Amino acid sequence: MASSETTALAEASRTGSVTVHQKRRWQPIARSVFFNFLLLIGAFLSAFPFYWMFVLATQSTQQIFSWPPQFAPGDSLLSNYENMFTIIPFWRNFMNSVFVGVTHTAMALLFCSMGGYAFAMYRFPGRNWLFALLLATMMIPWMAGIVPWFILISKWLHWINRYEALIIPGAASAFGIFWMRQYVQESIPTELLDAARIDGCHEFSIFFRIVAPLLTPAFARWAS
Repeated sequence: MASSETTALAEASRTGSVTVHQKRRWQPIARSVFFNFLLLIGAFLSAFPFYWMFVLATQSTQQIFSWPPQFAPGDSLLSNYENMFTIIPFWRNFMNSVFVGVTHTAMALLFCSMGGYAFAMYRFPGRNWLFALLLATMMIPWMAGIVPWFILISKWLHWINRYEALIIPGAASAFGIFWMRQYVQESIPTELLDAARIDGCHEFSIFFRIVAPLLTPAFARWAS
């Protein structure tokens, strides 16, 4: 009687251990399948807008606004591009975008790097208060400045339909100055600047000939 009970307990224990082992074996597989499924959904959601943009470029206006939408590419790609080059001055708009983008980026790199360098390496009265005020402007949402900027540009500066209205307002930013200041403090030793001053370099020469080349990684990151 005792031996039969012992045998039953041993078999139950063996069965339970096998079941637990099987569950533990299937858990990594189920977890992997679940996460791969989530990754596939994320990849689809990320790639679908690009596919939809291409599909719309191949469809006519009637097909674009039809319901239900057509997810297959159409046959109006060449005619759409012909209309684009005919109706709008594409190359003029393209060159405007290139000019504004390049000029704005160059001015932003110049002014932000100079401002960050000044805050990092120079000691002048009110430096910390001025830097705190600069950082405080980052808490103001950009939407709040749309109307004041429009009044300033249109009524005071008369920059309507001019390149300056697109380039000058964003030529320097609080975050850009903060970014460059942190990089200068961490990457450029003051001994290097002191050595340049001993050799007779003036401040602008120090910045453009010594500091600016060392800021290349920060320039690349900020320009992107």
